[in-house]
Amino acid sequence: MELFHTSPNPIDAINSYGMLGECLCFSSNVYQMAACKVLVYKLEVSEHEIIEARSFFYRDDYKKLDQIVANVMELADCNEEQAQEFLSQNDHHHDAEIDWRIQGYAGEAAKVLGFRACKSQDEQGAVYIVPMYVREADLILIE
Repeated sequence: MELFHTSPNPIDAINSYGMLGECLCFSSNVYQMAACKVLVYKLEVSEHEIIEARSFFYRDDYKKLDQIVANVMELADCNEEQAQEFLSQNDHHHDAEIDWRIQGYAGEAAKVLGFRACKSQDEQGAVYIVPMYVREADLILIE
């Protein structure tokens, strides 16, 4: 499956200090959310490497996410049940910055569960949250 990420700047290195930690957001269509010219990157991901966020807590191994749930609880100042709702994208935090950070945790959750990406929904439709630390070479610049 081809996924696309747009950026106003070249992506040379990815660290864990961004709004989404080490994750980047991708779409199945080229999109532009900036008023300036953007660079378009393509990433190939097999569909079996993608987990839907809403399925996190229906898996037998969901306890692997305990630390991530604890991180969301601290970030969003909420209880465990609400943190799971935020992480699985069944509910959204009213603070956009916190909600974005939770999307980064969803990408981390996918990685902990052995997946390459997490599929979720946002105001633009389907969004794929992909941990990319030390995977910069997987990004293919197409525009």
